[in-house]
Amino acid sequence: PQKYADAAVHNRYLKRLSSHGAVTVVVLNQIDRLTPADVKACVDDLERLLREDGLTGIPIVPMSAVTGAGVDEFIEILRGAVATRRASDDRVAADVSAAAGELLDATGRGEPAGIQQEDRRRLVDALADAAGVEAVAEAVGSSYRRRARAATGWPITRWLAKLRPDPLRRLRVSKKDVDAKLLRTSIPAPTPIQRARAESAIRALGDAAAKKAPQPWVASIRAAAGSAADRLPDELDQAIAATDLSADKRPRWWILVGALQWLLFTAMVAGALWLVALAAVGWLRLPEVPTPEVGMVPVPTLLLLGGALLGMVIGMITRVAARTGALRRSIMTRRKLREAVATKADEVVIAPVTKEVERLTSFRTAAKVAKD
Repeated sequence: PQKYADAAVHNRYLKRLSSHGAVTVVVLNQIDRLTPADVKACVDDLERLLREDGLTGIPIVPMSAVTGAGVDEFIEILRGAVATRRASDDRVAADVSAAAGELLDATGRGEPAGIQQEDRRRLVDALADAAGVEAVAEAVGSSYRRRARAATGWPITRWLAKLRPDPLRRLRVSKKDVDAKLLRTSIPAPTPIQRARAESAIRALGDAAAKKAPQPWVASIRAAAGSAADRLPDELDQAIAATDLSADKRPRWWILVGALQWLLFTAMVAGALWLVALAAVGWLRLPEVPTPEVGMVPVPTLLLLGGALLGMVIGMITRVAARTGALRRSIMTRRKLREAVATKADEVVIAPVTKEVERLTSFRTAAKVAKD
Protein backbone atom coordinates (compact mmCIF):
# COMPACT_ATOMS: atom_id res chain seq x y z
CA PRO A 1 0.00 0.00 0.00
CA GLN A 2 2.87 2.37 0.68
CA LYS A 3 4.30 2.04 -2.87
CA TYR A 4 1.35 1.17 -5.14
CA ALA A 5 1.23 4.73 -6.57
CA ASP A 6 5.00 5.27 -6.71
CA ALA A 7 5.76 7.03 -10.01
CA ALA A 8 9.08 5.22 -10.35
CA VAL A 9 7.34 1.82 -10.22
CA HIS A 10 4.80 2.84 -12.85
CA ASN A 11 7.11 4.74 -15.21
CA ARG A 12 10.12 2.42 -15.11
CA TYR A 13 8.33 -0.90 -14.95
CA LEU A 14 4.56 -1.12 -15.30
CA LYS A 15 4.18 1.18 -18.31
CA ARG A 16 6.74 -0.93 -20.15
CA LEU A 17 4.48 -3.95 -19.69
CA SER A 18 1.53 -2.32 -21.46
CA SER A 19 1.84 -4.74 -24.43
CA HIS A 20 1.95 -7.76 -22.06
CA GLY A 21 -1.40 -7.21 -20.36
CA ALA A 22 -2.67 -10.66 -21.37
CA VAL A 23 0.04 -12.34 -19.28
CA THR A 24 0.29 -9.83 -16.40
CA VAL A 25 -1.04 -10.05 -12.84
CA VAL A 26 -0.65 -7.24 -10.25
CA VAL A 27 -0.49 -8.24 -6.60
CA LEU A 28 -1.17 -5.67 -3.85
CA ASN A 29 0.58 -7.14 -0.82
CA GLN A 30 0.37 -6.29 2.94
CA ILE A 31 -3.39 -5.56 2.92
CA ASP A 32 -3.36 -6.66 6.55
CA ARG A 33 -2.17 -3.12 7.28
CA LEU A 34 -5.40 -1.64 5.82
CA THR A 35 -9.04 -1.73 6.77
CA PRO A 36 -11.43 -3.40 4.33
CA ALA A 37 -12.65 0.01 3.17
CA ASP A 38 -9.10 1.21 2.61
CA VAL A 39 -8.31 -2.00 0.70
CA LYS A 40 -11.19 -1.32 -1.71
CA ALA A 41 -10.21 2.31 -2.16
CA CYS A 42 -6.58 1.35 -2.73
CA VAL A 43 -7.53 -1.33 -5.30
CA ASP A 44 -9.82 1.11 -7.16
CA ASP A 45 -7.08 3.73 -7.30
CA LEU A 46 -4.53 1.15 -8.39
CA GLU A 47 -6.86 0.03 -11.18
CA ARG A 48 -7.10 3.64 -12.39
CA LEU A 49 -3.32 4.03 -12.39
CA LEU A 50 -2.88 0.79 -14.33
CA ARG A 51 -5.35 1.98 -16.97
CA GLU A 52 -3.25 5.09 -17.38
CA ASP A 53 -0.23 2.84 -17.79
CA GLY A 54 -2.00 0.99 -20.60
CA LEU A 55 -2.77 -2.10 -18.53
CA THR A 56 -6.54 -2.33 -18.77
CA GLY A 57 -8.55 -5.23 -17.38
CA ILE A 58 -5.66 -7.10 -15.83
CA PRO A 59 -6.26 -9.09 -12.60
CA ILE A 60 -5.49 -7.27 -9.31
CA VAL A 61 -5.07 -9.57 -6.35
CA PRO A 62 -5.14 -7.99 -2.84
CA MET A 63 -3.02 -10.31 -0.69
CA SER A 64 -1.43 -10.65 2.72
CA ALA A 65 1.41 -13.01 3.38
CA VAL A 66 0.74 -12.64 7.12
CA THR A 67 -2.97 -13.52 7.19
CA GLY A 68 -3.04 -15.61 4.00
CA ALA A 69 -5.75 -13.47 2.43
CA GLY A 70 -5.69 -13.70 -1.39
CA VAL A 71 -2.97 -16.33 -1.41
CA ASP A 72 -5.24 -19.12 -2.66
CA GLU A 73 -6.61 -16.88 -5.41
CA PHE A 74 -3.09 -16.02 -6.51
CA ILE A 75 -2.06 -19.71 -6.52
CA GLU A 76 -5.06 -20.57 -8.70
CA ILE A 77 -4.09 -17.88 -11.19
CA LEU A 78 -0.55 -19.26 -11.36
CA ARG A 79 -1.79 -22.82 -11.65
CA GLY A 80 -4.10 -21.90 -14.50
CA ALA A 81 -1.32 -20.04 -16.32
CA VAL A 82 1.05 -22.98 -16.01
CA ALA A 83 -1.59 -25.44 -17.19
CA THR A 84 -2.45 -23.27 -20.16
CA ARG A 85 1.23 -22.95 -21.12
CA ARG A 86 1.79 -26.68 -20.70
CA ALA A 87 -1.20 -27.48 -22.87
CA SER A 88 0.05 -25.09 -25.52
CA ASP A 89 3.52 -26.63 -25.41
CA ASP A 90 2.06 -30.13 -25.59
CA ARG A 91 -0.05 -29.17 -28.56
CA VAL A 92 2.93 -27.64 -30.39
CA ALA A 93 5.07 -30.68 -29.54
CA ALA A 94 2.38 -33.00 -30.88
CA ASP A 95 2.09 -30.96 -34.07
CA VAL A 96 5.88 -30.98 -34.53
CA SER A 97 6.03 -34.75 -33.89
CA ALA A 98 3.27 -35.42 -36.41
CA ALA A 99 4.91 -33.21 -39.03
CA ALA A 100 8.30 -34.84 -38.40
CA GLY A 101 6.70 -38.27 -38.75
CA GLU A 102 5.27 -37.28 -42.14
CA LEU A 103 8.68 -36.01 -43.21
CA LEU A 104 10.30 -39.27 -42.12
CA ASP A 105 7.71 -41.22 -44.08
CA ALA A 106 8.40 -39.03 -47.11
CA THR A 107 12.16 -39.69 -46.91
CA GLY A 108 11.73 -43.44 -46.74
CA ARG A 109 12.94 -45.86 -44.11
CA GLY A 110 16.06 -47.29 -45.74
CA GLU A 111 19.42 -45.59 -45.48
CA PRO A 112 21.06 -44.54 -48.78
CA ALA A 113 23.82 -46.89 -49.85
CA GLY A 114 26.37 -44.12 -50.38
CA ILE A 115 29.53 -44.56 -52.46
CA GLN A 116 31.31 -47.89 -52.16
CA GLN A 117 34.95 -48.53 -53.04
CA GLU A 118 33.97 -50.71 -55.98
CA ASP A 119 31.84 -47.88 -57.42
CA ARG A 120 34.76 -45.47 -57.04
CA ARG A 121 37.20 -47.92 -58.66
CA ARG A 122 34.95 -48.40 -61.70
CA LEU A 123 34.58 -44.63 -62.05
CA VAL A 124 38.36 -44.05 -61.85
CA ASP A 125 38.97 -46.85 -64.38
CA ALA A 126 36.54 -45.31 -66.87
CA LEU A 127 37.85 -41.77 -66.39
CA ALA A 128 41.48 -42.89 -66.66
CA ASP A 129 40.67 -44.65 -69.92
CA ALA A 130 38.85 -41.59 -71.31
CA ALA A 131 41.63 -39.22 -70.16
CA GLY A 132 44.30 -41.14 -72.10
CA VAL A 133 46.28 -42.43 -69.13
CA GLU A 134 47.31 -45.56 -71.05
CA ALA A 135 48.47 -43.51 -74.04
CA VAL A 136 50.62 -41.29 -71.83
CA ALA A 137 52.07 -44.27 -69.96
CA GLU A 138 53.04 -45.95 -73.25
CA ALA A 139 54.49 -42.68 -74.54
CA VAL A 140 56.62 -42.34 -71.41
CA GLY A 141 57.94 -45.89 -71.94
CA SER A 142 58.67 -45.26 -75.62
CA SER A 143 60.36 -41.95 -74.82
CA TYR A 144 62.51 -43.67 -72.19
CA ARG A 145 63.64 -46.34 -74.66
CA ARG A 146 64.39 -43.70 -77.31
CA ARG A 147 66.48 -41.61 -74.95
CA ALA A 148 68.23 -44.68 -73.54
CA ARG A 149 69.31 -45.75 -77.04
CA ALA A 150 70.46 -42.25 -77.83
CA ALA A 151 72.53 -42.13 -74.64
CA THR A 152 73.92 -45.69 -74.45
CA GLY A 153 73.77 -47.07 -77.98
CA TRP A 154 76.64 -47.68 -80.36
CA PRO A 155 78.01 -44.19 -81.23
CA ILE A 156 77.65 -44.84 -84.97
CA THR A 157 73.91 -45.53 -84.69
CA ARG A 158 72.99 -43.11 -81.92
CA TRP A 159 71.95 -40.41 -84.34
CA LEU A 160 69.30 -42.76 -85.75
CA ALA A 161 67.56 -42.87 -82.34
CA LYS A 162 67.73 -39.09 -82.09
CA LEU A 163 66.03 -38.72 -85.45
CA ARG A 164 62.93 -40.48 -84.21
CA PRO A 165 60.27 -38.10 -82.84
CA ASP A 166 59.75 -38.14 -79.09
CA PRO A 167 56.20 -39.52 -78.52
CA LEU A 168 55.97 -37.83 -75.13
CA ARG A 169 56.83 -34.42 -76.55
CA ARG A 170 54.08 -34.77 -79.14
CA LEU A 171 51.53 -35.24 -76.33
CA ARG A 172 52.68 -31.98 -74.64
CA VAL A 173 52.45 -33.31 -71.11
CA SER A 174 54.40 -32.46 -67.97
CA LYS A 175 55.54 -28.96 -68.94
CA LYS A 176 57.62 -27.24 -66.31
CA ASP A 177 57.30 -23.65 -65.11
CA VAL A 178 53.77 -23.34 -66.53
CA ASP A 179 50.64 -22.73 -64.48
CA ALA A 180 48.62 -25.95 -64.33
CA LYS A 181 45.44 -24.02 -65.16
CA LEU A 182 46.99 -22.93 -68.46
CA LEU A 183 48.23 -26.35 -69.47
CA ARG A 184 46.58 -28.23 -72.31
CA THR A 185 47.81 -31.51 -73.71
CA SER A 186 47.63 -33.02 -77.20
CA ILE A 187 46.35 -36.35 -75.95
CA PRO A 188 43.90 -37.81 -78.50
CA ALA A 189 40.28 -37.09 -77.65
CA PRO A 190 38.39 -40.00 -76.10
CA THR A 191 36.55 -42.24 -78.51
CA PRO A 192 32.74 -42.37 -78.42
CA ILE A 193 33.00 -45.70 -76.61
CA GLN A 194 35.32 -44.23 -73.97
CA ARG A 195 33.04 -41.21 -73.48
CA ALA A 196 30.00 -43.45 -73.17
CA ARG A 197 31.80 -45.65 -70.66
CA ALA A 198 32.80 -42.63 -68.54
CA GLU A 199 29.28 -41.19 -68.59
CA SER A 200 27.84 -44.60 -67.74
CA ALA A 201 30.24 -44.91 -64.78
CA ILE A 202 29.16 -41.48 -63.50
CA ARG A 203 25.48 -42.40 -63.76
CA ALA A 204 26.11 -45.78 -62.14
CA LEU A 205 27.88 -44.12 -59.22
CA GLY A 206 24.98 -41.70 -58.73
CA ASP A 207 22.44 -44.54 -58.91
CA ALA A 208 24.42 -46.65 -56.43
CA ALA A 209 24.76 -43.73 -54.00
CA ALA A 210 21.01 -42.96 -54.25
CA LYS A 211 19.90 -46.55 -53.71
CA LYS A 212 17.09 -46.79 -51.08
CA ALA A 213 16.78 -43.00 -50.98
CA PRO A 214 13.34 -41.38 -51.61
CA GLN A 215 12.59 -40.21 -55.14
CA PRO A 216 13.24 -36.45 -54.68
CA TRP A 217 16.60 -37.21 -53.12
CA VAL A 218 17.37 -39.76 -55.84
CA ALA A 219 16.92 -37.01 -58.43
CA SER A 220 19.07 -34.63 -56.38
CA ILE A 221 21.90 -37.16 -55.96
CA ARG A 222 21.82 -38.12 -59.63
CA ALA A 223 21.88 -34.45 -60.62
CA ALA A 224 24.93 -33.88 -58.40
CA ALA A 225 26.75 -36.70 -60.19
CA GLY A 226 25.58 -35.69 -63.67
CA SER A 227 26.64 -32.07 -63.27
CA ALA A 228 30.28 -33.21 -63.36
CA ALA A 229 30.07 -34.66 -66.88
CA ASP A 230 30.64 -31.31 -68.62
CA ARG A 231 33.52 -30.24 -66.34
CA LEU A 232 35.45 -33.49 -66.27
CA PRO A 233 37.20 -33.51 -69.69
CA ASP A 234 38.92 -30.18 -69.08
CA GLU A 235 39.63 -30.96 -65.42
CA LEU A 236 41.18 -34.33 -66.28
CA ASP A 237 43.32 -32.82 -69.04
CA GLN A 238 44.69 -30.24 -66.59
CA ALA A 239 45.30 -32.92 -63.96
CA ILE A 240 47.33 -35.04 -66.38
CA ALA A 241 49.25 -32.05 -67.72
CA ALA A 242 50.10 -30.91 -64.19
CA THR A 243 51.35 -34.34 -63.03
CA ASP A 244 55.12 -34.56 -62.63
CA LEU A 245 56.11 -37.62 -64.68
CA SER A 246 59.89 -37.18 -64.12
CA ALA A 247 60.23 -37.92 -67.83
CA ASP A 248 63.45 -35.91 -68.18
CA LYS A 249 65.26 -37.76 -65.42
CA ARG A 250 68.39 -39.57 -66.71
CA PRO A 251 69.63 -42.65 -64.82
CA ARG A 252 73.28 -42.56 -63.84
CA TRP A 253 74.06 -45.81 -65.63
CA TRP A 254 73.34 -44.10 -68.94
CA ILE A 255 76.35 -41.84 -68.40
CA LEU A 256 78.65 -44.75 -67.47
CA VAL A 257 77.51 -46.97 -70.34
CA GLY A 258 77.68 -44.05 -72.79
CA ALA A 259 81.28 -43.33 -71.77
CA LEU A 260 82.16 -47.04 -72.06
CA GLN A 261 80.64 -47.22 -75.54
CA TRP A 262 82.68 -44.25 -76.66
CA LEU A 263 85.80 -45.90 -75.22
CA LEU A 264 85.10 -49.13 -77.14
CA PHE A 265 84.31 -47.18 -80.28
CA THR A 266 87.57 -45.30 -79.93
CA ALA A 267 89.44 -48.61 -79.48
CA MET A 268 87.76 -50.03 -82.60
CA VAL A 269 88.64 -46.95 -84.66
CA ALA A 270 92.21 -47.01 -83.33
CA GLY A 271 92.55 -50.71 -84.25
CA ALA A 272 91.11 -50.08 -87.71
CA LEU A 273 93.47 -47.17 -88.36
CA TRP A 274 96.38 -49.23 -87.08
CA LEU A 275 95.56 -52.07 -89.45
CA VAL A 276 95.15 -49.64 -92.32
CA ALA A 277 98.55 -48.17 -91.51
CA LEU A 278 100.11 -51.66 -91.43
CA ALA A 279 98.45 -52.49 -94.74
CA ALA A 280 99.78 -49.27 -96.25
CA VAL A 281 103.31 -50.09 -95.06
CA GLY A 282 103.12 -53.54 -96.64
CA TRP A 283 101.66 -52.19 -99.89
CA LEU A 284 104.41 -49.58 -100.12
CA ARG A 285 106.94 -52.33 -99.31
CA LEU A 286 108.36 -50.33 -96.48
CA PRO A 287 110.27 -52.01 -93.67
CA GLU A 288 107.90 -54.08 -91.55
CA VAL A 289 106.75 -52.34 -88.40
CA PRO A 290 106.77 -54.54 -85.29
CA THR A 291 103.17 -55.26 -84.14
CA PRO A 292 102.52 -56.22 -80.52
CA GLU A 293 100.39 -59.26 -79.89
CA VAL A 294 98.24 -60.63 -77.10
CA GLY A 295 98.71 -64.35 -77.31
CA MET A 296 98.41 -65.11 -81.03
CA VAL A 297 96.22 -62.07 -81.84
CA PRO A 298 97.76 -58.76 -82.96
CA VAL A 299 96.80 -55.81 -80.81
CA PRO A 300 95.26 -53.78 -83.69
CA THR A 301 93.03 -56.74 -84.60
CA LEU A 302 92.14 -57.21 -80.96
CA LEU A 303 91.22 -53.52 -80.64
CA LEU A 304 89.09 -53.62 -83.81
CA LEU A 305 87.24 -56.84 -83.15
CA GLY A 306 87.14 -56.50 -79.37
CA GLY A 307 85.79 -52.95 -79.52
CA ALA A 308 83.12 -53.92 -82.08
CA LEU A 309 82.05 -57.14 -80.34
CA LEU A 310 82.00 -55.69 -76.85
CA GLY A 311 80.12 -52.63 -78.14
CA MET A 312 77.48 -54.89 -79.70
CA VAL A 313 77.16 -57.01 -76.54
CA ILE A 314 76.84 -53.97 -74.29
CA GLY A 315 74.35 -52.50 -76.77
CA MET A 316 72.16 -55.62 -76.54
CA ILE A 317 72.39 -55.62 -72.73
CA THR A 318 71.49 -51.95 -72.49
CA ARG A 319 68.58 -52.50 -74.89
CA VAL A 320 67.17 -55.10 -72.49
CA ALA A 321 67.85 -52.79 -69.54
CA ALA A 322 66.14 -49.94 -71.40
CA ARG A 323 63.05 -52.10 -71.98
CA THR A 324 62.97 -52.97 -68.29
CA GLY A 325 63.41 -49.34 -67.28
CA ALA A 326 60.75 -48.25 -69.78
CA LEU A 327 58.30 -50.78 -68.37
CA ARG A 328 59.04 -49.54 -64.85
CA ARG A 329 58.56 -45.92 -65.94
CA SER A 330 55.28 -46.81 -67.65
CA ILE A 331 53.99 -48.50 -64.51
CA MET A 332 55.02 -45.55 -62.34
CA THR A 333 53.44 -43.09 -64.79
CA ARG A 334 50.23 -45.08 -64.91
CA ARG A 335 50.07 -45.09 -61.10
CA LYS A 336 50.72 -41.34 -60.82
CA LEU A 337 48.16 -40.46 -63.47
CA ARG A 338 45.53 -42.76 -61.94
CA GLU A 339 46.09 -41.01 -58.61
CA ALA A 340 45.62 -37.64 -60.33
CA VAL A 341 42.44 -38.89 -62.03
CA ALA A 342 41.17 -40.33 -58.74
CA THR A 343 41.76 -37.00 -57.01
CA LYS A 344 39.77 -35.19 -59.70
CA ALA A 345 37.02 -37.80 -59.51
CA ASP A 346 36.80 -37.27 -55.75
CA GLU A 347 36.70 -33.51 -56.18
CA VAL A 348 34.36 -33.15 -59.15
CA VAL A 349 32.04 -36.18 -58.88
CA ILE A 350 32.23 -37.94 -55.53
CA ALA A 351 32.33 -34.88 -53.25
CA PRO A 352 29.03 -33.38 -54.55
CA VAL A 353 27.33 -36.79 -54.43
CA THR A 354 28.57 -37.42 -50.90
CA LYS A 355 27.35 -33.98 -49.86
CA GLU A 356 23.84 -34.77 -51.12
CA VAL A 357 23.82 -38.12 -49.29
CA GLU A 358 25.00 -36.40 -46.10
CA ARG A 359 22.24 -33.80 -46.49
CA LEU A 360 19.66 -36.59 -46.59
CA THR A 361 21.19 -38.27 -43.53
CA SER A 362 21.31 -34.96 -41.65
CA PHE A 363 17.69 -34.22 -42.60
CA ARG A 364 16.54 -37.62 -41.34
CA THR A 365 18.45 -37.21 -38.09
CA ALA A 366 16.84 -33.82 -37.48
CA ALA A 367 13.39 -35.22 -38.31
CA LYS A 368 13.91 -38.12 -35.86
CA VAL A 369 14.91 -35.71 -33.11
CA ALA A 370 11.82 -33.59 -33.82
CA LYS A 371 9.56 -36.67 -33.87
CA ASP A 372 10.87 -37.98 -30.56
